[in-house]
Amino acid sequence: KNAVAFRCVDEIARGVSQAKPVIYRLEKDGLRRELHDHPAALLLRRPNPLWPRARFFYALTAHMAIGGNA
Repeated sequence: KNAVAFRCVDEIARGVSQAKPVIYRLEKDGLRRELHDHPAALLLRRPNPLWPRARFFYALTAHMAIGGNA
């Protein structure tokens, strides 16, 4: 067990888990419009019915950082 490696993974996973996932559509005028009701946006808001979004993305990111696999 390496405390330095754990700390690095923890910092990365915390940062990712705190980010707000957003789905945009690029309009013809070049502006982005946020899509609140898009199925992907709904999924990203609640990816797992058992865990809050932040916990899910923390675990996903930590697993990817440690093993390169989710």
